[in-house]
Amino acid sequence: MNVETFDPKEETPEAYEKAAARASTEPSASTDKKVGGKPPDVIWENVFADAVMDGTSFTRQNVPERAALLGSFLRAGDFGVVFAPRGVGKTWISLLMAGAIANGSALGEWGAGTAGAMGVCYVDGEVNLPDAIERALLVNLPAGVHWLHHENVADASGRGINLVDPAQQEGLLKTILKMKIQVLFLDNLSCLFRGMAENEADAWELVLAWLLELRRNQITVILVAHAGRNGEIRGTSRREDMAHWILKLEDAGDSESDGAEFKSRFTKNRNARQAAASCPPLHWKLTTVDKRLVIECTRHSDVDALVDLVRGGINRASDLAEELNVSKGTISKWARKAQARGLIRIESRTYKPV
Repeated sequence: MNVETFDPKEETPEAYEKAAARASTEPSASTDKKVGGKPPDVIWENVFADAVMDGTSFTRQNVPERAALLGSFLRAGDFGVVFAPRGVGKTWISLLMAGAIANGSALGEWGAGTAGAMGVCYVDGEVNLPDAIERALLVNLPAGVHWLHHENVADASGRGINLVDPAQQEGLLKTILKMKIQVLFLDNLSCLFRGMAENEADAWELVLAWLLELRRNQITVILVAHAGRNGEIRGTSRREDMAHWILKLEDAGDSESDGAEFKSRFTKNRNARQAAASCPPLHWKLTTVDKRLVIECTRHSDVDALVDLVRGGINRASDLAEELNVSKGTISKWARKAQARGLIRIESRTYKPV
């Protein structure tokens, strides 16, 4: 994409639409190798003929398994999404995940990955710099987490971060490749991708090609996003299509809660087998003691947790009671409530999803 056709100072939807229209007829600087300043001619018939293979050859390719980075849900090369309403805790959980990945350690119920310590870049597009520094100190993030803060970028360039701009997309990709960054956090969608129509699926094309380029370079991307009024991810559902997993946070605190308190559950999880059992809903409580963040994480036990497990294939009261660490009587009570809400059905002492 010719980055000269985009003016970052002109941050309006119309400017991005014009840039996208021009880009659609131009070669990509990041994906096409240039010779003498011009893209090489590609005979696609020959390319496809070389790439296509029969079923036996396809399955016998020597492709290494993607390394586990955290728990059973996060693997190298993933595109994951963390979303929640404002103020619920999506930045806190993202920072904690970044620290665990950079240390190669566990986080709550999520076990340490098999890949060991990884290079992480956390792009902060919203929080004020003093608050971001305070949070980093509270979480005690390791040196393996590299920060790219919007105020530091603005100080260096006079402009903010806007990853709809193809020049910034290419610049960030080159930067993290040079730094050998393996995991990229983007916090958050509405602040880092400005001028893009949220509810129009085609507008996502301004970002999709870049995300695929990151994946081709084996860079794991975790996007932080706001929930809409309906409680789901705000904007077009097309953003969810390429996600390997989507983690939803819900408020679990009350007016007397000290610190952040929330529930987490996966609404999509491609990587984990029997995801409802291996990645159950969790209850998080974060408090500050002596200028350090204290993390309490337990399995979330209620009707919603039961429904998630039933949808994951666990259908007997004894098994559910063991998973959720409650009595079979409690399971029966929750199951009746879930059936009354139309979420499951009870048949011959087994529970089935609706």
